Amino acid sequence: MPIECVIIEDEPLAADVLKGYINEITGLELKATLTTGIEAYQYLSANKADLLLLDIEMPKLQVNELLNSLAYAPYIIFTTAYSQYALESFEHNTIDYLTKPIAFPRFLKAVNKAFRFMGNHLENQADWPKEESREFLFLKFNHYYQKVYGPSVTLKQDSVYFHIPTGATLSTVKDALHAQQIVEDTASFAWVARWMNYQSHIYPGRYRIKDDMSNRALIGLLRSGKDVPVSL
Repeated sequence: MPIECVIIEDEPLAADVLKGYINEITGLELKATLTTGIEAYQYLSANKADLLLLDIEMPKLQVNELLNSLAYAPYIIFTTAYSQYALESFEHNTIDYLTKPIAFPRFLKAVNKAFRFMGNHLENQADWPKEESREFLFLKFNHYYQKVYGPSVTLKQDSVYFHIPTGATLSTVKDALHAQQIVEDTASFAWVARWMNYQSHIYPGRYRIKDDMSNRALIGLLRSGKDVPVSL
């Protein structure tokens, strides 16, 4: 029986990253994605969740107010950009505390901790992994491998030149790659970009992108800053 989880996150990109991570882990089932404290209160008052992936700063309803209003105590993995909330978060039924941007290995470690915490009432389920193999069975290795190392760039020619302007963000780079028909699966690109911390290494320039490049190879090229000189 999978662990039913709910994402409570008001940043769309952060929510998309968490959705992608959850999709890679066997034993997790995403039941809902909510964007405000009010939405979360309404949903969780009518539906039980085993695990919350909860941004500690939510609009319209404070986290403490939300959690104290529930008739049950779900397990929680807190996510936030502000590390100063870590101690406060552990007043609740907290599994772990993750600071954004969240790398997949760190997320996987938190989820494995959740499986161990919640294992007692799931241990009798036929599909629950044995103790000695838990650390390694939750990741769908093939899907994860494809997103990182499988072909992502599909061109009608051997290569194209791609320009990144000064001041570009991960979102503008992603949108430009899609607009120029270089990358079709932008969600996968953004997921791997976050994993590789590309948002902190965006450099302007002209880059030569080759057909059949993987997400990892493409982002490695873009974050290297080794652009192609313009011939005069």
